[in-house]
Formats: sequence, structure tokens, C-alpha cells
Amino acid sequence: MKNILVILILSLFSCSQIKRDRVQKNDIAAIIDKDTVFISSIDKNIQNELYEELFSIYYFREIGLEIIIKEHLIKKEVKNNNLTRRQLIKNEIGNKLSENGLSDFIKNNGLQDYLIDSNNPLHRIDSNSEQGKKRIAKMYREYMFENYIHSLKKKYNVKSYLSPPLPPTKDLIGIEKHFHGNVQSVTNIVLASAFDCPECINFHPVYQRLYKKYKNRVKFGLIHLTPEVNLPIMTSEYAHQQGKFWEMYDLIYEQQPKDTTEYFHLAKQIGLDSVQLMSYLNNKTVKQNIQTNLEALMAEDIIRTPSILINDRLYYGGFSFEKISEYLDAELSKKE
Repeated sequence: MKNILVILILSLFSCSQIKRDRVQKNDIAAIIDKDTVFISSIDKNIQNELYEELFSIYYFREIGLEIIIKEHLIKKEVKNNNLTRRQLIKNEIGNKLSENGLSDFIKNNGLQDYLIDSNNPLHRIDSNSEQGKKRIAKMYREYMFENYIHSLKKKYNVKSYLSPPLPPTKDLIGIEKHFHGNVQSVTNIVLASAFDCPECINFHPVYQRLYKKYKNRVKFGLIHLTPEVNLPIMTSEYAHQQGKFWEMYDLIYEQQPKDTTEYFHLAKQIGLDSVQLMSYLNNKTVKQNIQTNLEALMAEDIIRTPSILINDRLYYGGFSFEKISEYLDAELSKKE
């Protein structure tokens, strides 16, 4: 009996050893003289590139799934209500479009003065021009349609089991950030942006809405990501020294000042001394800290504006209020 047990134990050890050897062999990418290069080492060096490829697959699957779900729900409603597709859309969307609804949509998305041209992010379209009005009207109609689809998903209890790959974590330790909201929360969202970035300007109203919704549950942060230290950044850092960073941050995005005089006016609006601001603009220590931050961000391959990090992982999803809310809700549910 003892001999049988010894043989069994040895055979189990041998099997497990063979499996380990097979796993190690499968992980070998190359041997240079006597040095081994492992696939896992390669993956670590190109983790961002690998993730982006995986996310692209997920992204296109999500688009394909959304198309199928929408078509299925519309067909179901057409059949259940004994209507044509055109009649259904007219009843549920066309008849519900209103001037008040359009005004609220424009206000909530910061479209009062201009909108960013989706075909040319560096070009702004005047909201009051004919082109601007048509674009906004189209966006409003699409928004109403998405709201209708969202209500149908609830009605028919639609559940999606697609999930995005987990992004690699980024090392943000030592990088200076500005925080507000629930600064004690373990769930955090950090925005890396620049005041003169058109996409960042366009995203600002969305970020404000997210803050309004989650400020009691989420820690909100901001990192400057810019090729050079400029006037808006230095003005915001001066406001930070006076405990008014976020007031200045919002003002710069909302008013888009053009020169030093206009920045002095912003400072006065929130009770700051413009003379001290002039002196602060040449603060070499602050400029060096911002430059150090930039180099640290680039080392972590955070180079695009705006970039969003949620719990120290780059967020690759849609930049709409709804999409980011879904992601934050999922993260919060893990912690609660």
C-alpha cells in the first residue's frame, strides 16, 4: 500500500512538473545565447498596444450588438403597436421634439455659442449659423432617439454580457493632481487635459455634469497635459494657491480668454489679486513641476488630450455622459 502511495505521489508531481515545463516552454519567445526572452516580458512592454487592439475588437462587437438590439426592439414595438416604423418614430420622437427640450439640450451640452466640427476638431461651428442650427437639431433628434431606445431596453429587460478588456494600470504616484468631490472615495476619475485643446473644451460640460451627479461618491481629479506651460495653466495654478482652482478652471473653459488682460479680469471675478497673478506667472518652480508631471505622464504613455483615468486605468470608452456614467456605476458597484 505504501509503495502504491509513493508511486501515486511521484506521478502527480511528475504531471504537475510536466505542465509547468509546458507552460514555461509555451511562454518562451526566443533564446539569445543562454538568455531566455519570455512572451510575458514582451506583453509587458507593449501592454498599451495590446490593450488597444483588444479594445478595438470589443468596440466593434459593441457597435454590432447595439445595431442588432435597436433593430430588434423597434421591430418588436412596431408589431406590438400595429404601426409602421415611420409612424412609430414619429409618435415616439418626432412629436416629442420641442423648443424647451432643444434649449435644455443646448445648455446641458454647452452648445450655446459653438460646437466642434466632428470632421475637423480644430474647427468651431457657430451655434447660431444655419449650419450650426442644423447640426444641433440633428444631434438633439439623435439624443431623443437614444433616450427612446434606452427606455425600450428597460421595458424589455435587455442585458448585455459583453465586457471590455481590463486596461493596464498607470502609475500616477508622485504626479501632482487637483482633486475635489468626495476626496475620501476609493473610486476616482482623473482627467488629463489642456485648456486650449478643442476636444477638452467640448468635453468640459460633460465633465461638469459627471461631477454634479457623482461628487458625493467619486473623487474627481485633474492633471495638466500640455506640450508647454502656458498662461491659462499658470493662472489656474495661481488660483490653486489661493484655494480657488476649480472656480478658475471652470471660468477659463467657459469664457476662453484670449490675452493676459482677460485673465486678470477672470482673477477679479473670483476675488483674486491681479498684481500677485502677474508676479506668479513667472514662477519657475511651478513651471518645472508641470514639466515634470508631463514627462511622468508621457512615460506612462498618457499622451492624448483629453485622457480619462478611472481608478488608475485609462478609460477607452465613449466620451458621452451616458457611457462614462455606465462605467462609473459599474466601478462603484464593485466597491459597495
